[in-house]
Amino acid sequence: MSSVAKKTAGTGAPESGSSSQATAERIPAAQRRELILEAATGVFAERGYAGSTTDQVAKAAGISQPYVVRMFGTKETLFLEALDRAQGKLLRAFRDVIAAYDAGELAEELRHLDPAAGSGRPEQLKQLMAIAYADLIEDRGILMMLMQAFVAGHEPAIGARAREGFLDIYRLVRDEAGLSPKPPATSLRRACS
Repeated sequence: MSSVAKKTAGTGAPESGSSSQATAERIPAAQRRELILEAATGVFAERGYAGSTTDQVAKAAGISQPYVVRMFGTKETLFLEALDRAQGKLLRAFRDVIAAYDAGELAEELRHLDPAAGSGRPEQLKQLMAIAYADLIEDRGILMMLMQAFVAGHEPAIGARAREGFLDIYRLVRDEAGLSPKPPATSLRRACS
């Protein structure tokens, strides 16, 4: 993990492979919900939306399938929450980099950036955010979950949510980091439909 990731880590999510052996009786509902979302991310990442079932997610989380349905209602809702979680992690990683940069907390990291890429705030943030992104997608489930959102973009609710989330990420990069003034609406509409 890079020093950027270490300084901006702390999303509170369990690590991959965390306590899927834990039973529903031993952990609080909020942790169980996170455990299910972690398992759903892995299942959806591996099998896609169409190829996944709530039973597979339940087995991966080590809980009953009826509990998954009780907590999330439908597979679509579960997918949307797993997508929100993945996109939220990306947003938080980028926001954390921007905040740490603006607070002057990344002096060491700045020394390791490519000076040919530029020394202004946007250029440096672009490099730092690329490092944070690379660190985040070391969790292959996150990367594949984001990719599966594109694949399932033909589903109306999934396509709309994916576009909304990626536009939020774009706006953060554009407005808070000062990058890329071109609007992505057409590209995102095509990619998530």
